[in-house]
Amino acid sequence: MPMDDGATSPGFSMSVRVSGPLGNGARQTSEDDVTIVGRLHMGDFSPATLRCRIDTYAGSVLADFDSELRDAVLEAMDQLVMASGRAEVQPDGSTVRIMHLEAVQRLTGASTSPLSELAHEQGVGPIRSIEELRGDPIDGFLL
Repeated sequence: MPMDDGATSPGFSMSVRVSGPLGNGARQTSEDDVTIVGRLHMGDFSPATLRCRIDTYAGSVLADFDSELRDAVLEAMDQLVMASGRAEVQPDGSTVRIMHLEAVQRLTGASTSPLSELAHEQGVGPIRSIEELRGDPIDGFLL
């Protein structure tokens, strides 16, 4: 039987039909109102391209913003923020591809303390020997 490419093979034929984007099986991105929480990084404050990056636990989100938010974004740089706006969301429904910021709010996080202060608060000190890290033997545990 003849194949679509003109080659012949006894008892074998092949035809391929794809319609639409990848046979209509591909899901496309959608646009939604979203709010994300992350650390605001990498600002580009050029008047033509106001944008930044927000690093969330799930990954980095590129965002653009209007000049009205310029000062708020600059003040929140390298801070934990809650950002809201319109976003292009991947087909999985939760991954933000790119976002247009409409609001940015700095979040107050836990205060940081030096290790020496934390150790003092917990009543612990430095170890003197690696043997201090060993726990009690576990019965029946094979090495």
